[in-house]
Amino acid sequence: MTKDDLMNMVELHRKIKKMETDIEVLYTKATKVNCPLTDIKVQSSKLNLNAMYLDEASDIAHDVSKAKDELTQLICELSQYFKLFDRDERLVATYRYIGGESWENVANDMNYSVRQVFRLNGEIIKKMAVECSRMQ
Repeated sequence: MTKDDLMNMVELHRKIKKMETDIEVLYTKATKVNCPLTDIKVQSSKLNLNAMYLDEASDIAHDVSKAKDELTQLICELSQYFKLFDRDERLVATYRYIGGESWENVANDMNYSVRQVFRLNGEIIKKMAVECSRMQ
């Protein structure tokens, strides 16, 4: 596991969150009824539009599933390094990379400054790099 993998984990969290929001929007659009009732019969493409929204939501849901699988694999790889970390480093890794929290939220949750959290993250990366080079 590399620093790039850790950054990828954070990006996957963001991507999954955005895609899940997009799905909600598409489902809302697909099920939204905003036409007044009239006796006049007109040909409408509303059903086709709703089907299009649902198809797009389904495609995005498939992408979310793939991203979650990739994230789960990265989390499993990261968890193998937890034995190297002290308590605070494990908390940073859990909040940031497994939980997808921002640096500010990690610092607030731990009652640390963002600078202290960055320092702990640097230690995490160093310990992982040493372990990776030792494995090879």
